[in-house]
Amino acid sequence: PKEAPKEAPKEAPKEEPKEEPEVVSQGDKVASQASKSSEHNQDARSDDTTGKSPVTPNAEVPLSTGTWEGAWIFVVVGLAVVLATMLGSEALCEFCGTFLLIFTVGCTAFQEAAPVLGVLAVASVLMICIFAMGSVSGGHFNPAVSVAVSVARPGAQPWFKTAVYVLAQVLGGVTAAYCSAGLYASDKVMVPAVDWSTVVLEFLYTFMLALVVLLTTAQGREAADYPALAIGLVVMAGGGAVRYGGMFNPAVVLGFGTHAASVSCVPAFVAAQLAAGAGAGAVEPILTRTVIARREKGFDEAHVIGEFIGTFFLVLTVALNVAVPGFELAVLSCAASLVSMVYAMGPVSGAHLNPAVTVAVTAKGEMTTSIAPLFILTQTAAGLAAAPLASALSGGSILPLVPGTAAAAGAPILHAFACETFFTAVLCFVVLCCCTTTAAKTSSNIFGLAIGLCVVVGGWAAGSVSAVLNPAVGVGLDFAAWCFGSGFGYSWLWAIAEVCGALVAAGCCSLAYAEGSPRHSKLAAEFIGTFLLVATISANVLSESGTFAGLSIASALLVAIAAVGTSSGAHLNPAVSLAVAMNGGGSDMYLDYIGAQLAGGVAASGACSLLFAKPLPAFAASGSGTYATLVVELLYTYVLCLVVLRTTCRGQLGALRAGQYHPIAIAFVVLAAFYACGGISGACLNPAVSLALGFDVPNLSFAPTLLAYSAVQLAAGALAAATHQGLLEPSNAAPGLTAKCQAECLGTFVLVITVVLNVGQAVPVAVLSIGPVLVAMIYALGDVSGAQFNPAVSAALVGAGKMNVEDGAAYAAAQMVGGVLAGAVGASLVAVPAVAVAPGYSWSGVVVAEGVFTALLCFTVLSVACTAAAAERLNDFFALAIGFCVVVGGTAIGGISGGALNPAVAVGLDAGSLVLGGSAGYSIVYSLVQLSAGAVASSAFLATRPTEGSKVA
Repeated sequence: PKEAPKEAPKEAPKEEPKEEPEVVSQGDKVASQASKSSEHNQDARSDDTTGKSPVTPNAEVPLSTGTWEGAWIFVVVGLAVVLATMLGSEALCEFCGTFLLIFTVGCTAFQEAAPVLGVLAVASVLMICIFAMGSVSGGHFNPAVSVAVSVARPGAQPWFKTAVYVLAQVLGGVTAAYCSAGLYASDKVMVPAVDWSTVVLEFLYTFMLALVVLLTTAQGREAADYPALAIGLVVMAGGGAVRYGGMFNPAVVLGFGTHAASVSCVPAFVAAQLAAGAGAGAVEPILTRTVIARREKGFDEAHVIGEFIGTFFLVLTVALNVAVPGFELAVLSCAASLVSMVYAMGPVSGAHLNPAVTVAVTAKGEMTTSIAPLFILTQTAAGLAAAPLASALSGGSILPLVPGTAAAAGAPILHAFACETFFTAVLCFVVLCCCTTTAAKTSSNIFGLAIGLCVVVGGWAAGSVSAVLNPAVGVGLDFAAWCFGSGFGYSWLWAIAEVCGALVAAGCCSLAYAEGSPRHSKLAAEFIGTFLLVATISANVLSESGTFAGLSIASALLVAIAAVGTSSGAHLNPAVSLAVAMNGGGSDMYLDYIGAQLAGGVAASGACSLLFAKPLPAFAASGSGTYATLVVELLYTYVLCLVVLRTTCRGQLGALRAGQYHPIAIAFVVLAAFYACGGISGACLNPAVSLALGFDVPNLSFAPTLLAYSAVQLAAGALAAATHQGLLEPSNAAPGLTAKCQAECLGTFVLVITVVLNVGQAVPVAVLSIGPVLVAMIYALGDVSGAQFNPAVSAALVGAGKMNVEDGAAYAAAQMVGGVLAGAVGASLVAVPAVAVAPGYSWSGVVVAEGVFTALLCFTVLSVACTAAAAERLNDFFALAIGFCVVVGGTAIGGISGGALNPAVAVGLDAGSLVLGGSAGYSIVYSLVQLSAGAVASSAFLATRPTEGSKVA
């Protein structure tokens, strides 16, 4: 590898204030700014938030240089841990979780991480800490939450305990603020100036956060797996909607307020946040009491209150994002608010939060026509209240709804109407399939995520045309524009389109789940699911969505699987159907499935071409060459089919394994591949996609390149079936050590080659590929080997007594072999840099950065997968918690150390560099730091769970 230039030309000063007075529509503003955000990401942030090693393999960093001497951090943290430990194991967990949360906040802010990655990292670390420590302390990590719990449940948490928690949280917050500032040598002021709008926003979103905590952990939801996910997504919703970043936590305010000498701002914000927590604590018992009562008396005021509160916060979040156009977080912020509100209000009111959803549910016969109007009026009233408030808080900048600039030039109104109809139909179809069908009612964890991700699907695919998907949102936005003198837009027309979409969804759901005709309903489900997937891909291509199109496409696959999986098994891919048939399931129908999938794909691409009034561009892979193109298509299609088989198949079409995580695992392979190999092959991974994108409508023919793609993809499906049957499929007995090591080698290979491909192509959002592929492989191979894929994790398990030394050594050897092989293979595809310290940082900074987040990863593995409770039943989202440690670490400290967090990754990168004739980097030093962090994690695990120490594997 050649040494990268030390300084790239900085053009930011020339581009900085781009005024955008020409933006005249909500279609451009609402939930779809990926194209602009892509340019912003690549200009403003180069490689320092990607979770990869900087491409400076020969950079020599003296051990004593850098702007920060790190020795004092160990003294400060050590003293704080000792004090927290004296308060008990619960207080220690509160200290550790708050420290990790606020340390991540500081790292992402001080290095000015890209907004999407920064907010995603903070939301993820909160989710991870709740998963890892919630079973010990409850996972508050926020004085406002602790106050809310005491107000709502004084018998369960007395005020003395709350005082101890708050002390531990404030101690963790102040320590983390100083440590993160020291790491980046920054005096940046993190607490905004006090004015009425910031105080109101802090109150509103802290109230939302505390209410979601209380409702998702209320009595009767003990078996639910989603509370941590819902709570973390509130932070994403507020972080995107509030332009100063949002705090929503007195420990954040106190930590950064004291650090940057902005103490004068602290009292107002802390008072607002604590008042919000107390308010949520007072409201929650009203809702939960009526929930219990309505089991006997049916419809009551809880429905109205729940629908109003849920719709209010949803519309508030959308409106705040709309008020400041061009912000890349809008899509994820709006989707996160919907997910969190669905999980929180589902048991209260059903969480429609959308008149179109209420129409769809009524049309399917799941709600009486006497109750539906009250729901619709409540939702509309919430929209009319929330949007003007958001406009007032943001300076009255909301404009009327009109078609976006990407709408077809000849008929923009018709184009926008069609987009509203289609993507509202997708949303309503997913709601009906996930929540009203007989089979889906047994699934209690994935439904909220699937529903919320419909916003991601439509937001990036058609947000530049129109993507409101909710009459309450549209009417609220137009009303806000009218209130501030901008007039009314097309919300009435959008509402008609959305109602049409709701009726279409009801019909499609009845077709996919038709009683008495299982064969035809399965084929209909395959057609509908593949149509949804390929239509989303085509819309992203035609609207030039840019960097974050991968999130839209992966979300489309997830929601399609969640929607039709209990009908047909949701193959949606001829390669998957071939793999399932070879595995012995449904061989009599797989040709019918393939026919339905191909028909759905071609129909979707043709429909999108007509809708956008332009053909899909001729498919052309990058200039990487035929070898690289076909190898990556083979690799990731193989991984996709293997993950499908490992997480779903029990020998019959549509038969599912225990757990409801398979849509996440499967969709995350596509997300990982989009960034890892999208620049090489296009990342089709599916003959239905390849042929649909390459179909020449006038000549009724297919592009030859894509016929070759399809052949490779089918071969990958066959290879995955052979692997599943012969190598990895466990027999009635537990897998032996050989099978376990083979699984570890394979899983580590897939993880490390994904890292290599992202690093070699300098992907600016590499963590969105690396974290998801780790999640997918954990779900796929966890029941074989435990899916560690990391020698530091294996060392932590040995240290905690969860694995014997001999097995740990065998695992580590297999993992290192997988990493070295991945580096060597990756070197034949891309230029692989060696591991290096980023210029300007010292080794003390590297030790802290790699040590903290490797310890977080290892501690999370131990906490969510190795406890006595996990042995009885794993949380459906356990792999999400583990994999997203990589997203957090890569974003928070990628600019310092690269965020490897894994000796196999570090050694794999150096191996790839050596294969290309370059020099070895610092992988040995990194590995020692990471292995030491694993030992620290095992000690922390035993300190917070003393009883686990006696349960030696």
